[in-house]
Amino acid sequence: MKQVDQAWHRRLFIGTMLLLLSLVGGNVMAQKATIKGVVKDEKGVSLPGVTVLLKGTTVGTITDFEGNYTLNISDSKTAVIRYSYVGFVTQELVPSGKSVINITLKEDAISLGEVVAVGYGVMKKSDVTGSTVGVKSDDILKANTTTVNEALQGKMAGVTVTSNSGAPGGDIKIRVRGANSISGSNAPLVVIDGFVGGSLKELNPNDIASLEVLKDASATAIYGSRGSNGVILVTTKSGKKGDFKVSYNGYYGQQRVSKKLDVLDAASYAEVVNAKRVAFGKTNTYTQDQIDAFRKSGGHNWQDEIYTSAPVQNHNLSFTGGTDKMRFMFSGQYLNQDGIMKNSNYNRLNYRLNLDADLTDKLNFKVNISGFRSKDKKFNLKWPNGTPPTDALVFEPTLPIYDENGEYTESSFPTVNNPVADINELNKEATKTNATVNASLSYRITPKLILSVAGGYVMNSSNNYGFDNKYLYSGRGKEKGNASNSMNTLWQNTNTLSYINSFGDHNLNITLANEQSGSSGNKNSFSANDFFLNRGYYMLNLGAMSSNYKSSFTNQWALMSFLSRVNYSYKGKYLFTGSVRADGSSKFAKGNKWGYFPSASVAWRVSEESFMEDSEIINNFKLRLGVGQTGSQATDPYRSKSIMTPSGNYSLNGTDKYIGLSVAYPDSPDLSWETTTQSNIGADLTLWEGMISLTADYYYKKTSNILLYVNTAYVSGFSNELKNVGSLENKGVDLSLGLNLGKGDLKYNGTITATSNNQKILDLNGATEMPFIGASGLTSKIIVGRPSGEFYGYKYEGVWKSSQTAEAAVYGAKPGDPRFMDQNNDNTINTSDKTIIGNATPSWYFGFSNNVSYKNLDVSFMFTSTVGQDVFNYVRAKTMGVTNTDPVNPDILNRWTPENENTDIPGFGSTSKDNYQALSSMFIEDGSFIRLKNVTVGYTFNDNMLKGLGLSKLRVYGSIQNVFTLTNYTGYDPEVSNGTSDMMPGYDIAPYPSARVWNLGVNISF
Repeated sequence: MKQVDQAWHRRLFIGTMLLLLSLVGGNVMAQKATIKGVVKDEKGVSLPGVTVLLKGTTVGTITDFEGNYTLNISDSKTAVIRYSYVGFVTQELVPSGKSVINITLKEDAISLGEVVAVGYGVMKKSDVTGSTVGVKSDDILKANTTTVNEALQGKMAGVTVTSNSGAPGGDIKIRVRGANSISGSNAPLVVIDGFVGGSLKELNPNDIASLEVLKDASATAIYGSRGSNGVILVTTKSGKKGDFKVSYNGYYGQQRVSKKLDVLDAASYAEVVNAKRVAFGKTNTYTQDQIDAFRKSGGHNWQDEIYTSAPVQNHNLSFTGGTDKMRFMFSGQYLNQDGIMKNSNYNRLNYRLNLDADLTDKLNFKVNISGFRSKDKKFNLKWPNGTPPTDALVFEPTLPIYDENGEYTESSFPTVNNPVADINELNKEATKTNATVNASLSYRITPKLILSVAGGYVMNSSNNYGFDNKYLYSGRGKEKGNASNSMNTLWQNTNTLSYINSFGDHNLNITLANEQSGSSGNKNSFSANDFFLNRGYYMLNLGAMSSNYKSSFTNQWALMSFLSRVNYSYKGKYLFTGSVRADGSSKFAKGNKWGYFPSASVAWRVSEESFMEDSEIINNFKLRLGVGQTGSQATDPYRSKSIMTPSGNYSLNGTDKYIGLSVAYPDSPDLSWETTTQSNIGADLTLWEGMISLTADYYYKKTSNILLYVNTAYVSGFSNELKNVGSLENKGVDLSLGLNLGKGDLKYNGTITATSNNQKILDLNGATEMPFIGASGLTSKIIVGRPSGEFYGYKYEGVWKSSQTAEAAVYGAKPGDPRFMDQNNDNTINTSDKTIIGNATPSWYFGFSNNVSYKNLDVSFMFTSTVGQDVFNYVRAKTMGVTNTDPVNPDILNRWTPENENTDIPGFGSTSKDNYQALSSMFIEDGSFIRLKNVTVGYTFNDNMLKGLGLSKLRVYGSIQNVFTLTNYTGYDPEVSNGTSDMMPGYDIAPYPSARVWNLGVNISF
């Protein structure tokens, strides 16, 4: 960007702040008495935005972000001051000559005065005009999950949470209103205590005070180029004024695989194999004596050899306290989770220190220090061959674990490995270390104006090691060792000026900010093959010199931003929010560095109108409308420039070799932001003093300038280049119904959420389709006019019958062979007959959370459900023997034979197109399910019982996760999937199965 542009931005920012200061100065009025104080809720939390009004006049103010207020009045002895905050009981009092009055407001039934984070500030829930949703910290903890991600599933409309793996520390995918990008990330932005770019996976759930999700563009545009996928705002707990408090929350549990698949016993397997050999004109593999022996021993169910009952333990300890001037919170967590698959483990140690100090009456200082260290012993399950879940299903049940020489037995199929070897010989490990410091200084220039300067620094390092010896599929012939390490740092500086004022019926909140952030990182990788001593990654130099590989790289990026937001309300019922953000990124070339992202939203609190005053049914009714733009950089640093990369060794004199360089990709100076424009209309309704609450939103968003690789002329030296050429749309509805029933000893509250998103590809740079090809030829395809996530393959039509012999012969088939649809009617089946055979995206996501309490007993349970999605069950294809293995699935006993024609399972035959069959709709299954995700039962002891023990709280609880799943899907789990890409989801290639978990825990406070 030109220097003149940078100077213009600085002048604009400084000039606006000076104008704001002058406005503040104009509101100073000479009064006879001054009342000061702090307004808090019953938990001691400061309340910003409370209206403090001299009754019967228009003289008033509102509390700042720390709950402080200053009110100038004419007579402090007879005047009546009114404190009102929507969602709290209004209080009135006479100062009686006092100059300092601190107020505690009591929450009313409908809780509309709850303070929520909105990005660069907080607002009353009743004043929010955008589409946001939150989850309470207690609801996160009741889930008793090891990660925050998993605890969010089903709890928030418009936010879909999918478990891709049941492994300890496994990946959880979160999406907010669908996927916006084809080649870039679709993960939402995570902001923890104001620092952009955090991670929920390693965050201690016990540290969370509040979690809010910004969904529509009018809410997320304040984050500009990083807000297109939604924003998750996390605020961690802080200390409170009061006695020193020690709290412990921990549990111990046992995990077991939630489901095992049915497989043939050894005798049945041997008989099926013999029948298959005979059908192919070969001799029997097993004798009758062997089959009789198998019938007595049963053989091996290899699932029993790799899955086990595994412990999990989670311990959390926190210390809190404070005075009028300083508050603190220190916490530590230790998590250790063994996997249900033997020899897998994840453990993590977290720490956090949050300090909050009032250095003077006007100056506040906060610092948050946190970090973690994790260690993950894991399996690579991205491919269908040589992995424990796959091998445990297709390895011959007739074989023992070891042969007569004590060596692992080997399968007769080259792509299948001994599953016990897969487990025992695992030697892969990944460690992560994180350290984060985030601090801020806030200065109250006037009662209405606050300047805040915040800065943060994050350091992440990781180390990955692996060694595949000769007993593993990937190490056959060439033992392989690898090691890599990486270091990444993030920094951020945010300078915010906030102005809050109330005059008559008008309330105004203005936020101006300047933010700059950046990152630098490096990675080094090493690998070697052909080890003459089995020392693995510990000594890579023992590998053959000719096989040694090494690489390293470094990258940097920076982002500068200017932003502003105005919140205005009139009489508390007509609301407006407008924002604009300008982002300048180092990732793009000159002329395209800056992007501008505006938004606006309005709301009407109909329930505050005079014609609604007498309603005994409707307590709150608000209509919302918003529109805005957000962006995504969606590319790595340096992609706008041509980069040189090593491309092999060259000899210039016929003997000596020199490292050669070539251009990795062409210069792309026109690369720019992917831009998402979103509109949202919504309504919030509360009935019968909060007994029923309903939130409904409809949204439409269009993403343009999507980055895609497009073909280019070969004369350029490249096959493709990256350009902003694509577009797609998402539209859908978010629905949430809340119930709050019962009074006295018996209480119930529950929430039902429903989410539906429909996506359509609009443009692929003139092309009509784009394939995505994965392992074993599995293919998804995106097509203009259709959604992403569609499976591409052959349409399976069952089995050729004896009455169709002549018709089958036209296709080179015979009765008993699989039959596929001839899409172009050319009397042959080939790749031209592939078509769309399913879609992996659910039509609806549902969640149903429930909390019941009776006196000291509490029960919570959670249902999750998805409807309308397909799953490509490649595991079934392998167990049916259509991928160069013999069948082990009991369904093979119902295969076609001349005596059993009423079946859709093909028989054995040399003319069967097994490869086509494996990529056909025969293995597309309905993945809809209803799951009882969690049940927790707890008991809290009475205070009278605890006094003699020196305890302030004691609660014991037990929980079960993944209690049961109702589904027609025949695989391990309709939700767990190897297909983690948004363009290629829904593939079951035997990922790590989910576990059923039993926990017993205790909460103690001293």
